[in-house]
Amino acid sequence: MLWQRPPKGEGGALVIDPSSGALVYSTPRTTDLWPQAGAALDRSTRVPPLPSVIVPLCDRENLILVRRNGDLARVGFMDERPVAATRRAVIEQVFAESLTDGVLAIAGRRSDGVGSRPVVALLDPRSLATRTEFEPISSSDVKWILTTPIGEVFLGTRTAIERWAVSAEGVLAPTLVALTPESTESLAPVLLGASLLTIDPEGRPTLTPVFEGEQRALALGRLEDSQLVRSIEPLPEGLLIQTEDRLVLFSQAGERIGADSCYRDAQVALAVPVEGELLKVYSVQSLPDGGRVRTDLSCIVERLSPAKGLRNLGRAFEVPGGETSVSRALAINGWLLLSHSQGTIAVAIPKRSTAGGERENSGPGTP
Repeated sequence: MLWQRPPKGEGGALVIDPSSGALVYSTPRTTDLWPQAGAALDRSTRVPPLPSVIVPLCDRENLILVRRNGDLARVGFMDERPVAATRRAVIEQVFAESLTDGVLAIAGRRSDGVGSRPVVALLDPRSLATRTEFEPISSSDVKWILTTPIGEVFLGTRTAIERWAVSAEGVLAPTLVALTPESTESLAPVLLGASLLTIDPEGRPTLTPVFEGEQRALALGRLEDSQLVRSIEPLPEGLLIQTEDRLVLFSQAGERIGADSCYRDAQVALAVPVEGELLKVYSVQSLPDGGRVRTDLSCIVERLSPAKGLRNLGRAFEVPGGETSVSRALAINGWLLLSHSQGTIAVAIPKRSTAGGERENSGPGTP
């Protein structure tokens, strides 16, 4: 699934066959999905919900489009002939959304005739039918929402972290986990063992115990290493956390089980999971060349093993670059896609073999 949002005009999703590159489906225009949709106005805040803003969610079975005014659209991701099903104004303003473990969760506000109040709705991602609704016990707006396979719902509101779980009577019951406004700004909350990992606005990770204990900062490595998180990537072997200069791997129990070799002269480093390995991509800094600065930036790609604590797997390979650093990377079907402001480079990933001892293709990646 490719989501594109042009500088002008409406965004949309494209479903592409990875084996052939053929376009399977593209979502209709928003005016076709939700005809004559107007911008509702919250009388309590006088802030329009920006109905043109759409967030795409995909779980390899459902492609869900969530609009900030509560409009929803669903397409079967693997359907032979996809047809969009829609639902209008489930709630009036959407601030947070998630699609995990067969649950579509949206959180925002709904008017009651006098004002508006925060609300959370859990829906069936196939039919878009509402399963249940509830209001946060902290009575403040939800900034993020997270669901788990056992039916738990975690909320980060403006003032607290809440946990909702099914009680013995079979209904969702709330528990206040922590009063912590800093953690509610997290962009990537995730469960790590019996704690909730959140990232504050400054990029610092915090562990909040779900049941008992005090909040504590998550130490990512040595004191001289950066403690600011750039991204979080779940892997089969654990949770990969990328800082400004290191990659650190944690087990699901929250134990630090590996780290990459440090390369402090890199301008940017990206982590790309691929078939039991991890590709670490970084751009080499510009070097003086005859009294001037070279603008040709090369990428160095290292192969790491998450199963072995991010140990290097043989030698790295180099990819000729351009005048700007790579900002995004993706691996698919044996190809490494490297994107920067001037375009995208496709590189064939050199193959490795272990027959008769580890052996690898030592040549550079081939654009």
